[in-house]
Amino acid sequence: MVTEVDIDSTRVFLNYGQTHIEIPAEAEHLVFYISSLNHLDASKVCFAYRVKRTGREEWTYLPVGINVIHLSNLSKGEYTLEVKTTNEHGKWNEGEVVLSIEKLPVWWETWWAWMLYLLLAAGMLTLGIHYNLKQKEKKHLEEMEQRLTDMKFKFFTNISHELRTPLTLIITPLDSIVNAMVECDTKRKLEAILGHAKELLEMINNLLSFRKLEMGMMKLNLRYGELNEFVTQACESFRPIYEKKGLTLHYTPNPTPLNFYFDKNIVHHILFNLLSNAHKFTPTGGNVAVSVTKLASGMVNIEVADTGVGISKEQQKHIFERFYQSDSGSAYSNNGSGIGLNMVSEMVNIHGGTVSVESDIGEGAVFTVKLPWRIKKEEPQKISKENTNAKKEQEKVATEKVGNMPQTDGRFCVLVVEDNDEFRQFIVDELKSEFHVIQAANGKEGIEIAEAEQVDMVVSDVMMPVMDGFEMCKKLKGNDKTSHLNVILLTARSGQESELEGYHCGADYYITKPFSMDILKSKIRQVETQQKERRQELLKHLENPDVDTLFTSDIENQFVKKILDLLDQNIDDCDYGLDELSSDLCMSYITAYRKIKSLTGQAPGEFIRNFRLKRAAQLLRSTSTPVTEVAIAVGFSSASYFTRSFLKEYGMPPSDYRKKIQKGEKEDDDKMATGE
Repeated sequence: MVTEVDIDSTRVFLNYGQTHIEIPAEAEHLVFYISSLNHLDASKVCFAYRVKRTGREEWTYLPVGINVIHLSNLSKGEYTLEVKTTNEHGKWNEGEVVLSIEKLPVWWETWWAWMLYLLLAAGMLTLGIHYNLKQKEKKHLEEMEQRLTDMKFKFFTNISHELRTPLTLIITPLDSIVNAMVECDTKRKLEAILGHAKELLEMINNLLSFRKLEMGMMKLNLRYGELNEFVTQACESFRPIYEKKGLTLHYTPNPTPLNFYFDKNIVHHILFNLLSNAHKFTPTGGNVAVSVTKLASGMVNIEVADTGVGISKEQQKHIFERFYQSDSGSAYSNNGSGIGLNMVSEMVNIHGGTVSVESDIGEGAVFTVKLPWRIKKEEPQKISKENTNAKKEQEKVATEKVGNMPQTDGRFCVLVVEDNDEFRQFIVDELKSEFHVIQAANGKEGIEIAEAEQVDMVVSDVMMPVMDGFEMCKKLKGNDKTSHLNVILLTARSGQESELEGYHCGADYYITKPFSMDILKSKIRQVETQQKERRQELLKHLENPDVDTLFTSDIENQFVKKILDLLDQNIDDCDYGLDELSSDLCMSYITAYRKIKSLTGQAPGEFIRNFRLKRAAQLLRSTSTPVTEVAIAVGFSSASYFTRSFLKEYGMPPSDYRKKIQKGEKEDDDKMATGE
């Protein structure tokens, strides 16, 4: 029988007849002591044992006289230890001693632990389902809220767009009336009306910009410019409303010009909102100071300080949050929309800068905007013979392309579209002595010719087979290739409805049949004169043209603006020519050539070169950058070629031009100093 067990050196005695023992989970080494019932001669007794469930179920025979069984590292579970013995004569007894051994599991493997695991899993599953349902509900509510917000923004955006047109129609003629009037009470009242209308238009533009921010559609559009003058213009636009409220507006520019790359639209909105905020929260008799400084850290500092009611420390934590409104200004003005300063923060972030505020109640507020100083600097390079040859080869290919285009005789080109052969020929005969005239028999044919030929304007009948004049006019104005063409519609249909339909289709003039040929010729001459004036205006003010009002068509204004933006963005790329420009405009080479030539009166290569020279002249006037670096900055890889081109355009080398400008400025300063 098994009399005792050592469990990791701890002795446990078994009761007589005990057939079961539990072993702790942490036990590793077991020693079982066996005793024979034959006490006559124990030294001659031999023992054998086997342990079932260990995989060693064959008998293990111990040496004579050894009564100790060693077991180690039993895993949890039930085991059966069987022991048999011999008598003093060496004969094995038939009876076997059986001891059931149960190795207990560790606590985390017990049944109650598994129950706990099951409960925890069930609890987590329940929580997970509950959380998922809550998240779905929250997401649904957020989507509903977002949809409502989008609907509200869309509504206000649509309203804003609708308001812009009548406001523009109020501002434009009112501006003309005010400019034409002599100083009087009526003029001052009209100026006040004009100022409020412009302020309202700016607020509407602000709302549209906010919508762009909401939709993530506002992108950074860096353009090279001078910040001091830009801020001056912004301050001057606010001066009348500041003076009306009895506020003093001071502006301190940076001592030297700040020519670098910044987004003019974004900076304009930042200044508008900060100056509007200062105007709103500064009481009558107060001061607002604007300053611009270049910091040693490589940032440009724009500061707007007022002597207004101030902002508490607690409110400063939320002042740039969307729809947050400070209570501090309630004594002086109505609360605003709560989006102005949030727009400032968002736009400054887009520009890669920072905005901060310092203030206390009753001590005014100082808003500081820091924008990164961005300016391209390149080492002067000399053009190689290979580059020169490549440039000549490009010009040769471009010349061949242009040579293959349909050519006119240099006169103003008029396309006459009329289905009646006799009447069409009559018009052609009347016009051909003064203009280059080509003809088409219907609207469809007219569109095809307008796209293929170098046409300046279209004179068309309205009632025609295949495609009438209204449809043709609509397609011409909606096509990038032909949207710049002026259209005169000729029709036998009288009445305002027919005339309005023509103008809705994009017609520039509408003449009712029968008509005087002198009137038609006069209209064509008028269009030709306007085209020449627009070209001269564009070339004259190429450095900073008012592209939004240069052309009568918004499409053309946008097209020219896009060209100038692309040239500005690639100003330092000497290889950027019509091939690259037409690709960026998503146009064929021929279409881009024809359209640019029609709008500017110059071949694209000449126009691009003049644009670079205008930018160079601007840099020479406003900076002390060496001439060689100026040449590189505006896309001339050869200083000598730049000098020759500049000499041809301005009648003097770049260095002499700079000296002349500096000398003129010095003479002006001397005259001011002497009081002349």
